[in-house]
Amino acid sequence: MTRLISLTAVLCLSASIAAADKNPPDAGAKGTITIWDEAGLVVLEHRYCVRTGATWDYVTCGKILRDRFKLHTCTENAAGTTHKYLYQVGDSKPVKSQLYCKK
Repeated sequence: MTRLISLTAVLCLSASIAAADKNPPDAGAKGTITIWDEAGLVVLEHRYCVRTGATWDYVTCGKILRDRFKLHTCTENAAGTTHKYLYQVGDSKPVKSQLYCKK
């Protein structure tokens, strides 16, 4: 029984590592907006922002990314569902967020 539990834990860990390997290498870096899964392991959406002067246009970039994420998520899932995720601007700490797909 303990071998089965150990095997299951190893498979889950390797699956999350394999998913993380597919993440863009610059996810969570300055000049990007990133939407992570709730655990913060897998990138769900990622966008490079336009540089304006001395900084990046995070406002416009974030709006485009959130709209794209909402369209993609609500098209694939049933109406009336809520989806939790982490939203990260540049290299700041990811913030818990949620999306509700209207009926």
